[in-house]
Amino acid sequence: GKDLPPYFNESVDHFRNVPHRIGPQYVELLAADGIISNGLDCKNTGTAFHTVKANVKVQQGKWYYEVTLGSHGLMQIGWVTEKFLAKPVAGMGVGDDDQSWAIDMYRLQQWHCNQPSAISKRTTRWAPGMVIGCLLNLSASTISFTLNGEYVTSADSPSSLLFQNVEAGDGLIP
Repeated sequence: GKDLPPYFNESVDHFRNVPHRIGPQYVELLAADGIISNGLDCKNTGTAFHTVKANVKVQQGKWYYEVTLGSHGLMQIGWVTEKFLAKPVAGMGVGDDDQSWAIDMYRLQQWHCNQPSAISKRTTRWAPGMVIGCLLNLSASTISFTLNGEYVTSADSPSSLLFQNVEAGDGLIP
C-alpha cells in the first residue's frame, strides 16, 4: 500500500460523488524524463525546463492545491488544460502557451501565452520551505496564488485575481 499519514482514512473515497473531478482517488504526479518522483515529491535532475502534472482534472467548482518548495530555483507553478504541450528543451513549461497559467516567484512574474506580467514588488522571492497555494475558481474563471498564506497580487492591480477570464475548456489539471 501507500505510505499515508496515520490520520488518513483509506476506506473513504472523498471524491466518489464529486462529478467534476476526473481521476483516481489518490493524486499522483506524472513526471517526465529528467524528473525524479517519489509519491508527491519531485526533483528536476537536469537542466531542461521539465513539467510535472497531476493525474486528475477538475471541470467545475473551486479547487486548491499547495506546493511546498524544496529549492529556490526557476519554476513555474500553476494549471494546464489537456491540450498543454510541454517543450522542456526549448524552455517551454506551464504558463508558456495559451493552455496554461503559472506563477514564477523566482523572477516575480505571472505567465500565460508565454507573456510575463510583473507581480507586486512587495512579494518575496520564493525559498525552500515556502508554500505556494494555487486557487482555481472555475465558476468565476479565475486563478489566484498565495505565498505562505498571503495572496500574491499583480504589480498593476491590488487584486488577488492574477488570471481572469480563464478558458478552461474541458477542465484544468494541477
